[in-house]
Amino acid sequence: MVALAMAVILPIIALQLYKIYVGQISFGVQLGLVVVISVLAGLPVLHLQIIGAQSALTSVFTPRGFRTS
Repeated sequence: MVALAMAVILPIIALQLYKIYVGQISFGVQLGLVVVISVLAGLPVLHLQIIGAQSALTSVFTPRGFRTS
């Protein structure tokens, strides 16, 4: 949940801080930065989702007497 919030909020904060301390940037650069930052911040969300799906599948398809973990 925290990673998802970071993926949404981090690009906005980063762009605002850049505008305050450095100066204005074009809309195209802003859009590109938002996409890149969102993708990078969203990777942990994807990783956690994959781990959760694998865990759910393991518990469903493993017979009760043969659990390995």
